This record gives sequence, structure tokens and C-alpha cells, in this order.
Amino acid sequence: MRPLSQADLFVLDLPLFGSEIERSGPLAAVAANPWYGVAAVHAGEELDRRALVERPCLSGQLLAPLASAPSGRIVEQSVTLVLDRGGLESVTEAALLAGANRLAVATVDGWEIVQFRDATLIGDGIWQIVGLLRGQSGSETATDISAGSVFVLLDIAPASFPIEDHEWNVPVEVRAGPARRVPEDSSYASETFTIERADRRPLSPVHLNAVREDGVLTVRWIRRTRIGGDSWGVGDVPLGEAFERYQITVGAPGGSAETFESTTPEWSLESSDEAALFGGLLDEVEIAVSQVSERYGPGRSATGVFVL
Repeated sequence: MRPLSQADLFVLDLPLFGSEIERSGPLAAVAANPWYGVAAVHAGEELDRRALVERPCLSGQLLAPLASAPSGRIVEQSVTLVLDRGGLESVTEAALLAGANRLAVATVDGWEIVQFRDATLIGDGIWQIVGLLRGQSGSETATDISAGSVFVLLDIAPASFPIEDHEWNVPVEVRAGPARRVPEDSSYASETFTIERADRRPLSPVHLNAVREDGVLTVRWIRRTRIGGDSWGVGDVPLGEAFERYQITVGAPGGSAETFESTTPEWSLESSDEAALFGGLLDEVEIAVSQVSERYGPGRSATGVFVL
């Protein structure tokens, strides 16, 4: 039997994006040259088949570091990258805002979804992309992305594969290779991943603010949603969770902190309680607020330091 090429496997633990309202687990992207026709994804102790992948992914590496940048706006950053095969193309700003040209880029804080507007071929397989949308779908990271980081183009849709509840946050073996071969075949890629289920992670709140009003420390924010948040209609976006709950951490910058809960996007602390907790009224306060999910727990936090 002729040996087949070794597969490349990428397990993408990503938040929901586009029109998704539910996902059974992470995404798997597979590449091989030549391509098998159909690749299979196996996982778990029994290495049972979880998904089929019909198209090879496009992947590559960043050739230069990418500094952190705000999300929610087009930033005129540029970065050079090398693509394993194929090519990229520029899109209009309208297409960009509609979700085109998505990359999943590996960072120390997990995968960040980055979109790009302009793509220019500058060498053999080497591209420069410009006009970026960073941290899409709640995938913001606070750190710079280093040169050599791997990326996968999401426009060639990877396949989702189910993860059982007992497989969350523990090492799980995942294998991928030609569907016509068993997962023990040498053509299969094998990796062990810890899946955090970013598709169930609440998005960090935005517009965090803290003021002292009539002697009361008041913190306000605006929640976001994992599901159905693209509508421009009047009113709040859908909750996307079984209940509305937030975790608020408050303290002096660099000092001890206290944690509280709220069921609305606002929280307050009377001056007498503040003095009892912190030994006096704070002149400066460091605050972190995260939305809490029944299935995931606290999501990523909005953070800030405020002078009162």
C-alpha cells in the first residue's frame, strides 16, 4: 500500500462567529499535500471518529510580530506572513465588515480572529496584509503576537467536532488523516489539546466606567453577546445565556481586591462599606468585570483603573 502524505492538524478553539448560534466543540482544520479527498478527525480515549473535513485548509506563519491593537475598528496595521500554499486576495471594506478574510492566529492567550482588507504578494509565498480588524467575535488578546505564530484561513471552512462534557479542560488526543485509513496509520497527525470551549465563553463587557456619585462608588458597563449580536435594530442584543450575571473585582491598584456579583450591568458600593473593606475611601480603583455563564463560568474581563 502506497504511503500517504503526513497530515497537518490545527484544532481551533474559537468563539462563535458569523451566523453561528451553537457549536458542539472546537473546529478542526487539516492540510496534506497531496490532499486525500476527505480527511477524518478522531478524538478521545477510543479515538472515535468525530468529523470529516472535505477541503484542505490554508495555513502559514507570521514573519514579523504583530502588536496588540483595539478591536471594533479597522486599524491600518500591516504584517508580513508566509502561506504554505495558494494565495490571498484583497476585499472591499464592505466585504471586510461582512466577515471576509478571517484568519485564526495563535497567541499565548489562545486564538485571535483577525480580518484583513488588503493582501499584496511580495515574494514567493510571502504576503503583506494591511487594514486589520482585530479580536473579532470576542477573541481579543492583550499581548503582542510574536513572529513565527501559526495562522489558519477560516474562509475555507474547517469542520466542527463534538467534545463531551468530561473532555473539557483536560488533555484530549486528537488525530486527523485520510478518511479511508484507520487513525493508527502513519499518515495521521496526532496532537494532544486542552479544549476550553471558547464557543461557550461569554464576551468581555465594554465601556467600563467607575465614578463616585454622592459618596457611592458606582461601576457601569455594557454587555456583549455571543449569539445574534449583528443586528442593528433598536434595543439590547440577545442575552445569549441562561441568566444575566456578572462578576466584579474591585480594589486599589496593585493591592488586595474584593469580588462581588451583580445581575444587572451596574454595581455600587456605599462609602461606609468601602471604608470597612479597604480601610478608607479609595482615591484610585482597579476594576475587572466579566459576564458569567451557567455552562462556562466567568468569561474574559473588561478591566480599567479609575481616578475617583
